[in-house]
Amino acid sequence: MVFVTYKHYIITRFNLRKSDWNTGKKNISVLTDQWHDNRFELFANFCFPFVAAQTNKNFE
Repeated sequence: MVFVTYKHYIITRFNLRKSDWNTGKKNISVLTDQWHDNRFELFANFCFPFVAAQTNKNFE
């Protein structure tokens, strides 16, 4: 029996740096400490639980 491990990557504007990205959709500054705190909270509350709850656990 062969087991395959998958590598999944979560790619968002949160973890990709774009040099000319200074404001969000509502013209609010991004990449500030407050912005990062909010992004980490959103990830912890919404993204991480869905990734952790995947039924196929054979991924990195």
